[in-house]
Amino acid sequence: MKHFISRIHSNAIVCEGMYEMVFSWDDDAPSPLPGQFCTIRVSNGTTPLLRRPFAFSAFDPNEKTASIVFKKVGASTEILAGKKCGDALDMIGPLGNSFIGFGQTRNNVLVAGGTGFGPVLFWNRFLRHKKISSLMVFGSASKAGIPVFKGHEDEAVALCTEDGSKGFRGTVVDYLRTLPEQMFRETTLYCCGPRGMLKACHDLALERGSACFVSIEQIMACGVGACMGCAVKVTGDESFSRVCTEGPIFNSKTILWT
Repeated sequence: MKHFISRIHSNAIVCEGMYEMVFSWDDDAPSPLPGQFCTIRVSNGTTPLLRRPFAFSAFDPNEKTASIVFKKVGASTEILAGKKCGDALDMIGPLGNSFIGFGQTRNNVLVAGGTGFGPVLFWNRFLRHKKISSLMVFGSASKAGIPVFKGHEDEAVALCTEDGSKGFRGTVVDYLRTLPEQMFRETTLYCCGPRGMLKACHDLALERGSACFVSIEQIMACGVGACMGCAVKVTGDESFSRVCTEGPIFNSKTILWT
């Protein structure tokens, strides 16, 4: 990881309340991998005091730019949403593990909800670039929550909306249950989104005998493993794991979902 000052290239709305921010990447910093994240100091003042974690949604090694997708939900993201091209970003990254470390099988099903769209899209593009088969599924409450990225409007994604306003009517897991059971043989699920969605994907993977890896969203204070503020309950002798260092990606079987 590296601490550096980045410059914003663009900051655009991609759907209702959701933004994609593209920014410069330091030449001396390691290249971000799908599933990893950075922490950003969104203000030079004391409010908000702590950095905020954001998963990478893309990295362009030629242009030396990276991007994140975030939703405007509080004071920190309100400040980020108001930043302009050329503004400075106090950045630490890349942090955490990546989807790459968990291997790929014959069938790879990538499942996203909400701001989980960004890191899963990054992973999907990475696999396709390597000519590895993948199916990406994204869920939202309605079509208003479906991101559209300039230049990637034709991205092949199975869309699900709970109100049926676009794509499949129902949740991502409802959609996955419509797929033939044989599709889950030699299959790995990679999931990022709300905790309820992650548990539902975990339960489905157990039923179908598939491997399942989940990217956990958690409030972080330091982002580097020092404060233990992002720890989650896990199985085994350790009882807790830090999302910022042991994660953010875990085998779903290691998480205590209760």
